[in-house]
Amino acid sequence: MTVTLRLPTRMLFERQALRLTSVAENGAFGIWPNHIDFVTALVPSVITLRLADGTEEIFGIDEGLLVKKGAKGRHCRTARGPWR
Repeated sequence: MTVTLRLPTRMLFERQALRLTSVAENGAFGIWPNHIDFVTALVPSVITLRLADGTEEIFGIDEGLLVKKGAKGRHCRTARGPWR
C-alpha cells in the first residue's frame, strides 16, 4: 500500500509499505494492504511502517487523522519524525 504522511505545509513521506501500526483514541492498531477502509483520530504516539524493502520507518506524531482507502494509507495533520 502507498503510505503518505502530510504536514499542514508539505508532504513529509510517501512510500510503499507492507504494514502500518499506530495508536488511536481507542487503542493500538495495525493495517495491511488489504485491510478494510476506515478513518481514525490518532493520539500522540508513533507510526511504525514496515516498508516493502523490509526496513522500518518510525515517525513521532502529535495528533492526526489516518485515512485508509483502497491501497492507500494517509496520515494528515502533524508529525515530528522520522525517528531512526
